[in-house]
Amino acid sequence: MPDSASGLKKRGKEEMNAKLRTAKLGIAVLLVMCTFTGMAVANTGDAVESDLGNNETPYEYNAENFIILTKGKSLCAENIVEQRKALIDTFLVHSGDKIPSRYVSVTEDFKISNDTKLVAYGFKILPDGEIKEYRGYCSKDLEGYGDAISKANKWFSTIDTEPATLNQETSNVCEVLLGNDWHGWSRINTCTDDYTYSPYGNYNTTTEWFWDAGETNSEKDYFMLRSKFSMMPGHQQYNNYWLNYYGYITHNWNYCDYPGTREMFDAVPYDGRGKTTISVTLSRKTVFSMWSIIIPDYSMNDKSDYIQDKGKWEININPLSENCGGSNFTVWTGSFMHCSQDEARSGERLGLTCFEAKPMWVQIDPFNAYTPGFHGNSNCVRWTGSEYDE
Repeated sequence: MPDSASGLKKRGKEEMNAKLRTAKLGIAVLLVMCTFTGMAVANTGDAVESDLGNNETPYEYNAENFIILTKGKSLCAENIVEQRKALIDTFLVHSGDKIPSRYVSVTEDFKISNDTKLVAYGFKILPDGEIKEYRGYCSKDLEGYGDAISKANKWFSTIDTEPATLNQETSNVCEVLLGNDWHGWSRINTCTDDYTYSPYGNYNTTTEWFWDAGETNSEKDYFMLRSKFSMMPGHQQYNNYWLNYYGYITHNWNYCDYPGTREMFDAVPYDGRGKTTISVTLSRKTVFSMWSIIIPDYSMNDKSDYIQDKGKWEININPLSENCGGSNFTVWTGSFMHCSQDEARSGERLGLTCFEAKPMWVQIDPFNAYTPGFHGNSNCVRWTGSEYDE
């Protein structure tokens, strides 16, 4: 007689638990499974044995079981991505139907230039499946390594490893982080990237992916990427003559083959010039997001391509401007995409967006410019739950 659905589900969980108990993950990363001490350092190259799955009691979210905190001079980005995927799979197996139907992030890869090195990584799954990530980088020759680790320690210290209920951490999380700019979007994940390039300067990106959880269109799903780009010149950070010069940002919503239909239908801000503060709004029928940015001296050029489904911006900075060329400045960009829901909610991995950015610093006399190249990551998501909730 065929197995019942509940029997198959139970057998699947037992098989998953057995694999997790015996699998040695030969990955240079530490799973934090003990009392938090403020930071954790992986012994890179060692195999880390996972005990996830040993607990046969009913599901109860415990933050300690869903965190990665690691740093060092020999981290492997590919291995970290695999470790992250295993942790997400484990979370979904153990959480079952305890979390609402939603999209869960499955980061595909990191884009790292040849002269850049990953030296710190942090990761946490929140009780409802939302994800927070941190990546710390310095130059390939490890110049600036100490500064990079200091920044990573600050992020690590903000990660709470105490057990939590499903509602404790997720209640109004978007209202808390976005303030009045929330208005209907459900956060999928947030990635913070710190780059340290002594003596040229430092820069930081924060990417926030959302989907419209409140929409009632059974044919389409809607997504938003909001990204922060900050540059600090060597003049401010290291007291030298390196100044901010250019910044480049790309949101690519069509970076991979997709079986259904998709379309980027807005990307902001549009062109702007001359240290002007502007309000930016992304909106559709049920949701919108608002924020303000200062257009740097000299210009911010919108080069978005709606045929190729790419949001693109070029920031042209007057290096002699004290407010933008000689000191830290920040811009926020955002873009919308909608896609066919049947393919998006199939339960398979959905390539969402590829985010890329790069800075350029300059010395005026004698003229010399430096850029580390483009960095970023491509973000995949997977639908969990019913195809469509009435």
